[in-house]
Amino acid sequence: MTGYADLLLGQGFSVLMPDARAHGTSGGNLATFGLLETDDISRWLDWVQQNDHPMCIFGLGESMGAAQLLQSLRTETRFWPP
Repeated sequence: MTGYADLLLGQGFSVLMPDARAHGTSGGNLATFGLLETDDISRWLDWVQQNDHPMCIFGLGESMGAAQLLQSLRTETRFWPP
């Protein structure tokens, strides 16, 4: 995903690249494949809004990250386009 981040940063976007639970350098021994990760996504959006004040927020994910983003849409309304 760093290639996408570099591309977006080069176009003036802010980028947040968190590790999912039990992946990369994040904590946890168990990935719940969306059960808990959906709440993580909402907390990441809270952080972005408080620290960067974006006019709009896009989500981009591959594989499990994409599935988690899609699952978050059941309750999360801050991604653009609505």
